[in-house]
Amino acid sequence: VSTPFGARGIEVIDGTHLRFAEPADFARTVAEVLADPAGAAARAEAGRRLVQERYSWDRIGTHLASLVSDIVSSEARQ
Repeated sequence: VSTPFGARGIEVIDGTHLRFAEPADFARTVAEVLADPAGAAARAEAGRRLVQERYSWDRIGTHLASLVSDIVSSEARQ
């Protein structure tokens, strides 16, 4: 469970990877998640897959290396 603000910058889908809740509804949403262990497990697995596919150190490193390469290539052409 996260607030939308807390999950900013990560491409997650409410109900698929986690549950969003505004601060006033946070406790109620946590209680709902705890009452549905199968749904919580499914979201946890979907979140884990998302992290592996988009946010692992390998993915981040590959993306960063590509950005650096583009910058160096661009500067070399000038």
